[in-house]
Amino acid sequence: MFPKKAVASVTGIGGMAGALGGIMIARAAGLLFDHYKAAGDITIGYGIMFIICATAYIAAWILMKILVPVYKPITDL
Repeated sequence: MFPKKAVASVTGIGGMAGALGGIMIARAAGLLFDHYKAAGDITIGYGIMFIICATAYIAAWILMKILVPVYKPITDL
């Protein structure tokens, strides 16, 4: 999909996006669990987190299909 000279940059950008996403989801999960623990039923927080994690993969797949509907190698950049 990407020419050889752009692979390292694309990998770096993807890694940075993944790391930032990991930081944000960990922070959001902590706030969610704290809220439902204080409310007295932490299992609701775990249920919400499970739904978020389960739908994240489907949403990412749909986004990739929208952004790259047909695979065509890029030869010039």
